[in-house]
Amino acid sequence: MILGGKEIQKRMGSDIFIDPYDAAQLNPNSYNLQLHNELMVYDIITITLSLDYCLSQKSICYFTR
Repeated sequence: MILGGKEIQKRMGSDIFIDPYDAAQLNPNSYNLQLHNELMVYDIITITLSLDYCLSQKSICYFTR
């Protein structure tokens, strides 16, 4: 589902939570997110989000909804 700026603003606090929220970052078609001052860098070529792969490799995987 794609939401425009007005719909994002309407849903803020009910089913959309942006913290910290800055109204200046709300656009007609989107909300501008900013990266944190730290980035995680992976040293492997392929990153998979497959639960089956993680379980087969006995890896620690983190999934969020």
